[in-house]
Amino acid sequence: MKAQAGNDTDVNILADLAPVEAAEVPDSATINANLEEYFEWRRETLKDIPYKTVRKAWFTLSHLLLPEGAYIADIGCDDGMLTFCMAALAPKLRFIGIDKSKRAINKARQTYELHNLEFRHGDAALPGMGGALEDGSVDAVVNAFVLHEVFSDSRYSEQIVSDSIKNQFRALKTGGLMLIHDYARIMPEEFALLEFPDKPSTGEDLAQLSEADLLVWYSEQARSKQDPGCGGFFLEELPPRRPRTRLFRLPFKWAYEFIMRKDDRKSWESALPTEFTYFTMREFRQELRNRGARVQYSAPLWDEEMIEEKFEGSFRLLSDDGKSMGPPPTSFIALATKLPERRSLLIEERRPSAQISDLKISLMRNEQTGALTDVVVPKEDIAEMLPYRISDEGRLKIYLHDGVARGIVNTVPRTGLNIDGKRWSGHMVEAISVDENALSGGEAFDFKQSVLFARDYLGLMPRTHAVPIHGPDYYPAPDFIDERIATWYLDVEKPSSAPQPRKVLGSLAQFQSKGEIREFDAQQILNAISVGMIPNARLELQVLSLFNHLQIPPENWIAKDIAFEVSEITSNLDVRRDLLSRFAETDNRFKEIKGTAGQLRAIHSNFVEEGQAGSGRAGLHAGDLDFVIPEEKTVNIALVVPFSADIKKDVHAGFLLDHLPVPQRHEGNGLTASVPAIELPPEIREIKQMKNSLQKNLACCRHGL
Repeated sequence: MKAQAGNDTDVNILADLAPVEAAEVPDSATINANLEEYFEWRRETLKDIPYKTVRKAWFTLSHLLLPEGAYIADIGCDDGMLTFCMAALAPKLRFIGIDKSKRAINKARQTYELHNLEFRHGDAALPGMGGALEDGSVDAVVNAFVLHEVFSDSRYSEQIVSDSIKNQFRALKTGGLMLIHDYARIMPEEFALLEFPDKPSTGEDLAQLSEADLLVWYSEQARSKQDPGCGGFFLEELPPRRPRTRLFRLPFKWAYEFIMRKDDRKSWESALPTEFTYFTMREFRQELRNRGARVQYSAPLWDEEMIEEKFEGSFRLLSDDGKSMGPPPTSFIALATKLPERRSLLIEERRPSAQISDLKISLMRNEQTGALTDVVVPKEDIAEMLPYRISDEGRLKIYLHDGVARGIVNTVPRTGLNIDGKRWSGHMVEAISVDENALSGGEAFDFKQSVLFARDYLGLMPRTHAVPIHGPDYYPAPDFIDERIATWYLDVEKPSSAPQPRKVLGSLAQFQSKGEIREFDAQQILNAISVGMIPNARLELQVLSLFNHLQIPPENWIAKDIAFEVSEITSNLDVRRDLLSRFAETDNRFKEIKGTAGQLRAIHSNFVEEGQAGSGRAGLHAGDLDFVIPEEKTVNIALVVPFSADIKKDVHAGFLLDHLPVPQRHEGNGLTASVPAIELPPEIREIKQMKNSLQKNLACCRHGL
């Protein structure tokens, strides 16, 4: 129901809910001036810090969606440079750098000083970090490439690592975050082949050894400083598969250890006792879950610069049966939330249900081409609301629904394996969903209607005279899901306490996890999306549109130089004449007919929500969900944006123009502009195979095949 005025209960709604004094909101010029002042301070503060360290600090912070004033403990901070960078990038958060080396802490204190930064001596392997942290005292703990040092320094004890994670969880507040960014063991107990170019060494020093000879030396010396004479690992040189190459067989663990350190010759001997890998990615997740944590997000990571500079052309990694494996992940990341017992930790598909899905599938025929398309019709029509405010410092703050139960991300794989290996707990960050009918005529609301709507659906108070603003509309899957999601924005006052979700729509209401409405820094959300933690492209566009509406420039941390191939542009689209005018035309080429084309499969499955119970797991709730999967598509689809530059160096981008059935249903014209999408075959299971497949597809496109 749309919020309406007129009943006795609402007579004094404005007097009851309106703030005593509305906050002053700076105009866009003032906001941008304040931001530029901060950027200038940040540039000056970080001018002597290597860019890679600043980038690493940004990457780490992008995973920590924390409120202002939160305390973050950086474990194993060493000389404090990374902690200092994070403190400069997030001046509204407070940072505590902790290291077991008193010398490192003293150096950090002498070198780095900021209002939100301190350094403490402590040992992660000891309860309370050896007195550095009290129980329940911090909002986040960061382990940035430190746990493998704990492992190595404790004579390769996995138990000490487990104890360290346990100690750190004790220091976290309930709801606090733990971030682990480190190496992970791949293919335990498996053997691999390493192939190198047969290059001679130029001398006997380590810096002069060829990579093949260095591997031989390493196989005899690994762990040598811990137990002299007992180091090394199995290495067997095999007959070469190809001329002018050398081939070795060894445990996969040691192949990975070698290729990750082979180029750092200066610190090779001092780092010799250090081992990078001990837990697999699955074991890391299990270790965190054993602490009663929700593993919100985890993923293997590939550092493209490292792969280009140190891997490509240097070696070839193969499985024990000689199949190319491509570059292994260069690191692993996991983000976990500390929760009490019997709170929702994981939502996943448990089993197919005997009940038949009641999703309706309609068959559409393109009257001009005769093509048939199956379209599924969802049960609900929803809109998405982004309440927002501008802080005193000119920062854009938005209110989102955090912890929305989306077990659909954990369905059983049916159409291939997920190449990037990312995993989620099933609890997402999204715009606030409301019944679309509640916002019909929203732009015509008066302030009283706006207050009623915000009270009933958001638990927030609009700023004086603020009414909902209609933003962009989105089609999540315009080719086969009959769904259009309208975006709305509302300028609100900062609430005195955290608002609770007023309504949880449809099937989501059956789960224990209802989530919470939280205030986020809008730039933080963009950063979290750009590093892959929040898998929601629509939310990114919604936030960018809000930035544009308010005339506030967002930051872009993912820019990369691209070497454009200069070519002749034979056909250049006039957007106004050739595109916008066609969008305005009526085109009803798609007609609904009886039957289905068999392109979609409707599934009705049971999803289970689990939590911690003592030292074990307990099922909290179970419910059935309906969803569809395309029968002819795989789970891995690559979107490719073709770029080219003309002789004037103007950059052009290529798009596909096509008529799709879903936009036609809503707008009377199905013309849609999109980037080319390439479906990857199910047999592709790793990154290198994916790139090779894309190159072949693009080569065929260039030649018109």
